[in-house]
Amino acid sequence: REKTKGVKKAIEETKKEILKAQKDEEKAAKKKAEETKVARKKEWYEKFHYFFTDSGKLVIGGRSADQNDLIYKNYFDDGDVFFHADIQGAAVCVLKIDNKTDGLDASELKQVAQFAACYSNAWKNGNAAVDVYCVKKEQVSKHAQGGFIAKGAFAIIGERTWFRKTELKLRVGI
Repeated sequence: REKTKGVKKAIEETKKEILKAQKDEEKAAKKKAEETKVARKKEWYEKFHYFFTDSGKLVIGGRSADQNDLIYKNYFDDGDVFFHADIQGAAVCVLKIDNKTDGLDASELKQVAQFAACYSNAWKNGNAAVDVYCVKKEQVSKHAQGGFIAKGAFAIIGERTWFRKTELKLRVGI
C-alpha cells in the first residue's frame, strides 16, 4: 500500500513534466516560426556594387573586369552616364537615367564620382584622393583603332568631365 502511494505520486509528477515539456515544445515551435525569414526576390542590380543617389537614381558599378564588360554590354543605355576613376583597376560605374529630360545636378555627379573613386584600386593602394571622369554613352567604345582593348577596359573618345582629387569617402548604412 505504501508503495502504491509513491507510484501514484511519481505518475502525477511525470504527467506534470510531460505537460511542461509539451508547452516548452509549443513555445519553441512558435518562436522558430516567428524567426523564419521569407527570402525576398533579389533585384537585377544587386549582383553589382550599387547605390541610389539623393534624388533616387540608380548607380551600378562592376565588381570585376567581367562585370565591367557586362555592364557596358547589357545595362549601359542611351542617356546614361559612364564614370571611371583614372587609375588601373577601377570599377565601371553607370548612372542610370530613367527619363532623358531629368537634369543632372553637380552634387549628384559628385556622389557618383566619389562612388567610382572608392571602388577603384586607389582605396587598396592607400590613396587619399583620385581623379574621376565621366562621359556619355556615345564616347565609350570597346573598339580601338589599330589596337586591342583588354577585358574590362574601354576606349574613351572626346572630352571628359573631370572630378579632380575626388576623396575616398564612403558611407555604408540603410
